[in-house]
Amino acid sequence: MRLIKKQFTLLTKYIEPIQKAEKLGEWVFDTRGKGNSENPIQMPFVDYDDLIYKFIEDFYKFTEEHPKYKLTNYKSILEENNIELDIRLMSEVKEALIDDRCILALIMGVIRIDRFSEGSLLWCFKDGCMVKWLKKLSTYD
Repeated sequence: MRLIKKQFTLLTKYIEPIQKAEKLGEWVFDTRGKGNSENPIQMPFVDYDDLIYKFIEDFYKFTEEHPKYKLTNYKSILEENNIELDIRLMSEVKEALIDDRCILALIMGVIRIDRFSEGSLLWCFKDGCMVKWLKKLSTYD
């Protein structure tokens, strides 16, 4: 008997922990800096929970192990599906209209957007669209 390995388990295993997490991350604001050269103010940033860092790490691992999805071209994949690289529009995409490759491109897009628009990833987790995408992805296993 041959066992069929579910290819998305590396990612979908996070559904329940994300749903149960009390805190996925929080904004950190510098309240001690004076705003001068001796004591500059640090820019606000999101301090993600370890669960989120592990998810990101596993997502990149999945990307490397599954080059067939070509997720380095996530922008092109989203464009092919008429999805703009806009966090709010991405979160509103109808599940029925997207396939596994598009879901992965959405996730990659959010992770990449967060590098330039910090807090976008946290918003997606809190909004529920990330869990929605992961649940849809689990239907392909």
